[in-house]
Amino acid sequence: MTPPAGAPRGVVAILLGGKGVGFTGVNRMFVSQLATDGFEVVIVSWEDPWLQAARGEDVGPARLACRSATAIKWIHDNLYERLGVPRAALGACGFCLHGNSGGATQIGYSLSLYGLGSIVDAAVLSGGPPHAAIAKGCIRERGYAYDNISAGIIDLSYGFPDGGGPCEKHDKSFQERWNQDSLDTAGGTYKFPQTRVAFVFVSGDPTVGPAHGRDYQAKLEAAHSPYVTIRTISGQSHTIEELPLGRAALENALLGSARS
Repeated sequence: MTPPAGAPRGVVAILLGGKGVGFTGVNRMFVSQLATDGFEVVIVSWEDPWLQAARGEDVGPARLACRSATAIKWIHDNLYERLGVPRAALGACGFCLHGNSGGATQIGYSLSLYGLGSIVDAAVLSGGPPHAAIAKGCIRERGYAYDNISAGIIDLSYGFPDGGGPCEKHDKSFQERWNQDSLDTAGGTYKFPQTRVAFVFVSGDPTVGPAHGRDYQAKLEAAHSPYVTIRTISGQSHTIEELPLGRAALENALLGSARS
């Protein structure tokens, strides 16, 4: 946790990509800048992957995301609320979230399946969420096909910690199960009347994360979520915080509001 410089204006919780463990993808310059902007920054790092089921247990990422939603709710209730900052303008931080790739997945599930739109002022999603359009990735639809590492991460949630799972095997008989867990088809809430949702992508992202993320973005827009924005910056990285332009775009998104 990094305290704000000067009077606090809110909290930004950062959810990590990949399996959500360690601190890969966290950029100290970005965290320092957010602190300078007046935000208390909380990084959620899991000791064990949040999306890993026990061996042989078909749980799925949608149910496992209760872990992420619980962490976000705890941060809001125990860290943000105690700051006692005045309520900001609609969509302004406040209490805000940022996640790249699998971090965007954690945020998407928390908003759509666990009802956290009521407490989140703004969510800034980059490089994903890759857990939208899961079936397209696993059956290797053009433009969506997961690589072997990503397929293995998908299979972790279905009880395959050592490989050989249905996504890795492109098993089309598993498609209905993937659709039950996919962020854009799992059901839940897609209209957020009080939450600003900003998508930021990198034009040269070498992964299919942005393609999956755009499916979730389209779902929100189809549901008439009023404060959805999308921005694409130039660059060649999936880890957006590595890019000066990426850090600036994320900061601008977090500093914005529904009226900006």
